[in-house]
Amino acid sequence: MNQFNGQTFIPKATCLDAIFIPFKGNKKYISSLLFDLKWFTGNIFLMPSSCYDFDKSALKQYPNAKILFVDDSRFVSLFNNLKTSGHKLSVADCWCWDLPIKRNYAIYFSLKERFRKILLIDDDMIGINQTIIETGTHLLEQFVAVGSFVENFPDTSIIGHVEIEQHVNVKCFLSGSFLFVSPQQIKSFFPKIYNEDWLFMIPMILDSKICTAGDIHQKSYDPFHKPEKAVFQEFGEVIAEGLFALLSKSAFNLRHSKEIWNDVINNRKTLLIELLGNTKNKLQMNIIGKAISKNAELNPSDCIDYIYSLDHDTDSWCTFLKEIS
Repeated sequence: MNQFNGQTFIPKATCLDAIFIPFKGNKKYISSLLFDLKWFTGNIFLMPSSCYDFDKSALKQYPNAKILFVDDSRFVSLFNNLKTSGHKLSVADCWCWDLPIKRNYAIYFSLKERFRKILLIDDDMIGINQTIIETGTHLLEQFVAVGSFVENFPDTSIIGHVEIEQHVNVKCFLSGSFLFVSPQQIKSFFPKIYNEDWLFMIPMILDSKICTAGDIHQKSYDPFHKPEKAVFQEFGEVIAEGLFALLSKSAFNLRHSKEIWNDVINNRKTLLIELLGNTKNKLQMNIIGKAISKNAELNPSDCIDYIYSLDHDTDSWCTFLKEIS
């Protein structure tokens, strides 16, 4: 991946068309984030899950902040009918997890509005300043996507936080929590699965069209508050880890191999068993146990089926975007 040296680069005057902030609840987070962005005079689109997620009176002091609901029936129909959205191991509807559809809608909406450069920000990002936004925006002249590494409090899964607790060196990657995007060059989408942002970035990685732009920070939280998240995340962990392992070996063309996915699942199982053996913490044992149980339900055919669905849906999504661009 290309890397940016923030100490030597001086960004030129640039124009970011819009900032999109998907969120659910956390009114205080939104207020804090808007305060950090008070200098920004461009479009800011807040993407709540319902009208109860925001305070209209609090928005009056930010005239460039607008509410944007995912309410385009054509778009919603397309996303819900994608094979990955209805895959048997995709996220259950009971989680009410709508981050992927919001991020996709931001790209769709941007194409309709002819936005060239946008920024996706999660509501728990902090310390955002003008320099990093100008830097990321400028780098979109060369790249399709530009992200930042989350410092201090890693942006990782619940098992990732277990690893950190056990002093395992967790390698974090760029995420959709702070990501600059050139909508008109997009060849991928955010599927309905945990680690959807990693999967979104794969085409840019293959084309060497993604880079980093400094560091960003995230509000800390209790990563073990919902142990059941280990179940929610496990399939996405396996898929993402498997695909990124292939990318690192320049072997992405082997992503439909049964042998490859058999190794990925077994390696993941070995890791989980090692983590379980290295802790006496009952909460961690419960979390790891849930992940192991979910992992035991997976097989190579599930993974291959999902990858074929992802390939198919990527083509469908790109065709859909071409129709409106």
